Amino acid sequence: MKKIIALAGAPNCGKTTLFNLITKTHGAVGNRPGVTVEKKYGVLRFDSDFVVADLPGTYSLSSQSPEERAAGEFILSKGADCVAAVIDGAHPEHGIYLLLEILSTGTPTVAAINFADEITRRGGSVDISALSAALNIPCFLISARKETGISDFVAAATAAAGSSAQPCNLPHSAAKRRLLSKELCSRCFLGGKESSFEKKLDLFFSESRFSFFVCIAFVLTALTVSFGFPISVLTDYIDAFFSFCSARLFDILVRFGLSEIAAGVFSEGALASFGKIISFLPQLAFLFLFISVLEESGYLARAAFVTDKVLRHFGLGGFAVIPLLLGLGCTVPAALASKAAKGSDRRRLLYALPFVPCSAKFPVYAFFASQLFKKAPWLFIVIIYFISISVGAAFCLASKGKAKQSFLLELPPLRLPSAKSIFKETALRCRAFAAKASTVIVFSGIFIWLLSHLDSNFLAVTDPAESVLYMLGTAAEPLFAPIGLNKEAIVALACGTFAKEACLSVLLLLKSKFTVLSAFSFIIFFTFYTPCSAALTAIWRQSGAKTAVRIFLFQTALAYVLSFIFYQTASALCAFIR
Repeated sequence: MKKIIALAGAPNCGKTTLFNLITKTHGAVGNRPGVTVEKKYGVLRFDSDFVVADLPGTYSLSSQSPEERAAGEFILSKGADCVAAVIDGAHPEHGIYLLLEILSTGTPTVAAINFADEITRRGGSVDISALSAALNIPCFLISARKETGISDFVAAATAAAGSSAQPCNLPHSAAKRRLLSKELCSRCFLGGKESSFEKKLDLFFSESRFSFFVCIAFVLTALTVSFGFPISVLTDYIDAFFSFCSARLFDILVRFGLSEIAAGVFSEGALASFGKIISFLPQLAFLFLFISVLEESGYLARAAFVTDKVLRHFGLGGFAVIPLLLGLGCTVPAALASKAAKGSDRRRLLYALPFVPCSAKFPVYAFFASQLFKKAPWLFIVIIYFISISVGAAFCLASKGKAKQSFLLELPPLRLPSAKSIFKETALRCRAFAAKASTVIVFSGIFIWLLSHLDSNFLAVTDPAESVLYMLGTAAEPLFAPIGLNKEAIVALACGTFAKEACLSVLLLLKSKFTVLSAFSFIIFFTFYTPCSAALTAIWRQSGAKTAVRIFLFQTALAYVLSFIFYQTASALCAFIR
C-alpha cells in the first residue's frame, strides 16, 4: 500500500505550487484564498511508492468552513503517514500556529518554510536550526517558485512517513500555543519586512480612492487588447491556414478513393470545426495570461476587497469577485469556487454567474463581430460583455437580496509575478481549452455534419432541406419565428446547451445566413440562455438539483423575452422608417 504525505498550510503559503512541483499532476494555482477547495492526490515524482495529498488551506485544525474542516479532519483522523507543513516564511504567524496544532496530533511531521527568495529579497533570514531544535522536527528553507531546497525536503518527508513521531513538549491550550507561536516567529524569523514603497503600493491598490477605478481599468484593458490589434491579425492567419488545410484535405481524400461524404466528415466536419475554434486561441490565451498575472501578483484578492462594498449593493459581496472573474474563463470552476459563499448568498451568486460571458462564448462573439463590425470588432465584443454584465447587475438589484455573510479576507503580499509560473498556468489553461475543442467540438462537428447530409433513412442527400437536421429545426421553427431565428440557428443553440463552442461549428457547417436584425437577436439569445450542461452539473453539485433546474428555465426564458423585445421593436422601427 502506498504511503500518504499530506501537504498542509494556511491559505497563500504556496502549497499547491509545491504540490505541482513534486507530483505528476497540474493543479490550479493562484496567490489568493480558495484555490484548493477539496483534497487532491498525486503520485510523488521522486518515488512512486508515495502519494501526496494537497489539503485545502486552513488556519487551524478546528476551523468551521467545510474546506478547512475537511483538512482538519483528515489530519486529526491520522489519514496521512506524514504531514508536511508548508509555511509562508514572509508571514509565518498563522503557519507556525497550525504547525503546533499538527504536532499535537502525534503524526510524523516535517516543515517547509516557503518563499526563501522573497525573504532574501527583503533582507531577512530564517534560523532553521533554531526552529528545528525548538520543535524537534526537520525544518527546511525552500522556494517552490524557484525550485530550491525541494529534494532535501522531500527526502525528509519520505523518511518521516516510515517512522514514528518524535516527542515534543507542547502546550495544550490554544492561548499558550499562540504565545509560543509568536515567540518562535520573533526568535527564528528575522527582518524581511515590507519596504515603504511596497506598503504605499498596497494602499494604492486596496484602500485609495482610485482602487475601484484601477480594478475596472485592468478589466477593460484586458478585453480591449484581447480583441484588438495585433492579436486579431494572428487569429485571421490561423483561420485562413485551417481553411486552406480543410480544402486540401478534402481533395486528397477524394483522390484516394473516399466518397465525398466520408471526405467531408474528416475535412469539413472535423478539421474545419477544430480549426475555427483554435483560431481564437490567441485571444483566449491573452485573457488567461491576464488572469494568471492578477493571481500570481496577489492583486486578485485585493480586487475582491475593493469591490466588496460595491457588490453588496447588488446582493453580493467581495466573496463573489473571484468566482465572477473565473467565470470569464469557464462557468464550471466559477461555480465550484462559489463554496466561499454560504446559503442564500451562494444561491444568489450561482444565479449571477451565467451573466458573465465565458471563454466558450467568445468564438461566437468574435465570428459575428468580424461580420458586423469589421473595422472595430473589439468594440462590439466589449459592448456585448458590458450588456451581459449590466443585465446581470439589474437582475441582482431586482432580486432585493442582501449579502448576509461578512467578508473576511487575509490579503496576500504583493509579489512580482514569476514569468515561469504565469506562462505555465496560461499554457495549462490553453491546453485544457484546446483539449476540449479537440473532443467536444470535433465530435459535435462530425455529428452535425452527418445529420446535415443524411436523411431519416441515413441515405446521403444533396439538398440540405431533406436532411435530418433540417427536419428537427423545422419542428421548432414556429416557436422561434417571433425572434427571427431560422432552422440553422435553432439547431446551433440546441447544440450549445451541451457545449457553447459547438454553436460556431454548427453555424459554419450549415452555412447559416442572418439578416442584421436576426444576427443581433441570435447574439442576445445566445448570451443569456442556459449555461452548458457541464456548468449546470457544477451548479447542481453546489446548490442542488432545484437550483440548477431553476437557472436553466430562468435563463432560457429571459433570453427568449429579451430577444423577442429586441426583434419585434427593431422590426417595427425599420417598417416605420421605410
